[in-house]
Amino acid sequence: MRAAYATVRDFVNENYQFVLIALFGVISFAMMTEQGFMPGGSKIFFPWIIVIALVTKDRSLKAMMLLLATILLGWAVFNDWYRVANHSFVITFIGFALFLMVAAEKEEGEASMRFIARFFLTLLMGLALVQKLLSPYYMSGNLMTDYLLNEPQIFSNLLEVFFPGHHESLHDINLIEREFRAAPPSLTPSANITFQPVILPLALLLTYVSLFWQAFLELCLWLKNWLGIWLHRVIILFVIIIYSTVNENEFLSMNLFFGFAMTDESTKRARMWYVVLAFFLLTIKLVGLRPNLIN
Repeated sequence: MRAAYATVRDFVNENYQFVLIALFGVISFAMMTEQGFMPGGSKIFFPWIIVIALVTKDRSLKAMMLLLATILLGWAVFNDWYRVANHSFVITFIGFALFLMVAAEKEEGEASMRFIARFFLTLLMGLALVQKLLSPYYMSGNLMTDYLLNEPQIFSNLLEVFFPGHHESLHDINLIEREFRAAPPSLTPSANITFQPVILPLALLLTYVSLFWQAFLELCLWLKNWLGIWLHRVIILFVIIIYSTVNENEFLSMNLFFGFAMTDESTKRARMWYVVLAFFLLTIKLVGLRPNLIN
């Protein structure tokens, strides 16, 4: 087992471009299978396009396949721009960045990919942080409260340990919410909702912890050259923290993609961490599971 792990680790560490393309293909396919607006033809041909991009040694053909994959993703975004998730825009950008990487000479392309990954992740985290700070809905803790009451995950399981019956109260709350949504506007029902008093303080705590880690990650991205491997440890921890709160596996996998893309010879030992965690997130997403740290 140890020898098998070492073989995979060495392959991941030494095949930067191959692993990036593989991650891009798996993340894209996971999104396509989940989002109904993706054209059926794209879902059929996309995996084969990625396979060709992975196995061919012809750089021109590899670049052509990545451009074609990007066009398929971009066409779906263009057709349904008004309802697609932000994730679809990000994965399309990733595809185009990979095309640029492969189209250039190896060293120049990989250096460009590291710059693009750092620039985009820094921009993404910075804009998201500003958006949250300017959002009364988020800063009031309402978003985290909604997660705790409607998407029982690790923290709801933890509350069940200290407050038996918490999951049952969540079921009642979700049932009332469905009744509200199903009722016509002229016959809006009324109901009293009760939940554990600790929910609101916990939601605020999660809100500020999330803000802190996002701001801390933004700072670490600016200090990348000084932090070395510690930047990648922060990215991994950030992904784990967000996973414990909300079910956003594809988007978190994109963060892992950017983290992998930022690695170089001095930090390539972090690559296996990114691959293992991305494999975990995407696999359980595709099979419809959500393992929790506390059950």
